[in-house]
Amino acid sequence: MRVARFDLAAAFRASVHDVRADVGDWPIRLHVTAPDRLMIDGDDTRLRFVMETLPHNALTYGHPGGDVTATLSDPDGHVTLAIADAGIGIPADELEQVFERFHRGSRVRDLGIPGTGLGLPASRLIVHRHHGTITLRPTPGGGVTATVRLPRDQPPNGL
Repeated sequence: MRVARFDLAAAFRASVHDVRADVGDWPIRLHVTAPDRLMIDGDDTRLRFVMETLPHNALTYGHPGGDVTATLSDPDGHVTLAIADAGIGIPADELEQVFERFHRGSRVRDLGIPGTGLGLPASRLIVHRHHGTITLRPTPGGGVTATVRLPRDQPPNGL
């Protein structure tokens, strides 16, 4: 890993913008909230992967006309990144399985949505190397909320 101090808020806004441009005209509203600056020690390239994977999943599996909310905050000495969608969701018994390499949720497979099953496992590895956690939970009304928590002042482990 290449660890350096960088502005996570700027990287977050850029990542979400890139994902939105990549998804194109998919009819989902994306709401982004982030502080002006949020400095952190970490591998900006790898953390950008996480910050692109989660919103990309939310937009890909969201319902047309729905909303995706992407929030970055620093409430308690930990950086919190939360991505919530109102999409197809993940059955409760599969919330941990989707972090296994090549595993794809049953709803995604049933709908024939393409993918590799590698984005979430790679994201979990990156987050763990930064001494953080990544969790998925059902969003009320359908969909999933992905939450990443990173300590602000603990340098990451090497890969």
